[in-house]
Amino acid sequence: MANKRIFLVILALFIPMVVALSVLDTGLRNSVTPLGIVSFELCGFSRNCEAALEAWNGHQKNIVMLIQGLDYLFLILYPALIAICIQSLGARAFEWQTINKPAVAVCMAMAAADAIENYALIQIVLNDSVGVYGVVASSFASIKFTFVAAGIFWIIALCIVLAMRKRRTQ
Repeated sequence: MANKRIFLVILALFIPMVVALSVLDTGLRNSVTPLGIVSFELCGFSRNCEAALEAWNGHQKNIVMLIQGLDYLFLILYPALIAICIQSLGARAFEWQTINKPAVAVCMAMAAADAIENYALIQIVLNDSVGVYGVVASSFASIKFTFVAAGIFWIIALCIVLAMRKRRTQ
């Protein structure tokens, strides 16, 4: 019951945060950053961080900074949401929880990767130069995206296990 309440509170915070980040992100999309902030997060690999900075005016750079600030809050919400889903579904899918503990640990790692990525992106905007921060941001963004995909995959796998069990009992 407590997990359900925590889940609902996190979900209630998560949804408006996703909407706010999405709305802000639309102001960053252009030919250099067609995916908005995601393009900027990965700019170190394509070596177009400088081009993104040049394509954005002062207001857009302020939007980037606002997104990074909000993302420090968001990086608490989405890993917690994924972890609670894994924990809750996993408790019903398996008699022993050991298998879910590494998946929950990955949620903590995705938050850490996101925090490091955010720091690097902030340094790029504040210094108006890339240096090593472009590769750092892109590397940790890639780690974060991989962990998020793994978490979502694990949730889907748990849902399939539960659906198969339910089907067998009917």
